[in-house]
Amino acid sequence: MDYGFMSAFAGMGAAKGEKLEEFVRAKVPIVNIEDVKIPFTAVATDLNRGTRVVLDRGPVVRAVRASCALPGVFPPVQHQGNLLVDGGVLDNLPVSVARERGADVVIAVDIGVDIENRELSNLMEVIVQSINIMAAESVRLRKREADILISPSVGSVGMMDFGQKKVCMQAGIEATQRAMPDIRNRIEAWRRT
Repeated sequence: MDYGFMSAFAGMGAAKGEKLEEFVRAKVPIVNIEDVKIPFTAVATDLNRGTRVVLDRGPVVRAVRASCALPGVFPPVQHQGNLLVDGGVLDNLPVSVARERGADVVIAVDIGVDIENRELSNLMEVIVQSINIMAAESVRLRKREADILISPSVGSVGMMDFGQKKVCMQAGIEATQRAMPDIRNRIEAWRRT
């Protein structure tokens, strides 16, 4: 995270987002989404129009940054003629995007947080709590659209608590292992049809 005093007060986010781009660039050697072997799509929200934007072409790094531009934390991203923020502002579980892209079986992962918080004490906590509430409602409505829903036990980990990444990864592995019989059954049923 590249937090900056001036970014927080004079800019549009507490962090610049450049370190996020550097991280993605270091981990993903493919430059453009079109060149990825497994189809990839990022989802962002157009801040000016209030619409969902599906990013399925262009630089991987910018698409990931745009889809992670959490309002108040990262500044919006100018990309492909749009001013973009995190896709979760409109759709935090974009099952419909997978269906629109031709997915026959959609396995969604809900990493929703426990939204109750009685200890709000600063602006950042208010912003994050507000986003959590919006995301929880969005996800609640979309869960039913997935064929399989994996829900790792990470609800107590805060959105900005990057120190818990190993705990979150392990919870994801365990939740996926529990879901494997359902996943196999659903895929087998799809093959039969």
